Amino acid sequence: MRRIFSIFVPPLVVSSAPAAAQQAPKIDLRTVLFDYPAQALRNGRQGTVYYQLLVGKNGKAKSCKITQSSGHADLDEETCRAMKKRVRFQPATDKVGKPIEGIYASKFTFRIPH
Repeated sequence: MRRIFSIFVPPLVVSSAPAAAQQAPKIDLRTVLFDYPAQALRNGRQGTVYYQLLVGKNGKAKSCKITQSSGHADLDEETCRAMKKRVRFQPATDKVGKPIEGIYASKFTFRIPH
């Protein structure tokens, strides 16, 4: 049986755009579903993954980089997979309102509920 978790830590946002036009997810990130890797779940592995996304003009993550590992490759990989697949952003904009690429950075904590 696959268990799905949604655990959220508030985001840190960094963008090349002015402060008023920073990247913003189009959904509440607390609702993003992460598939807890089966072996990590069986082995009781938990951890916090810090990541950075390059968000394209279309609001989709073009790339994902782990900036600080949880210490478990499967948790790190699931974080990037879920963010790239399931989250869309309101793109950052330039001074005239034209969409531009931007950076979104945050962290996600995998914790097994007891």
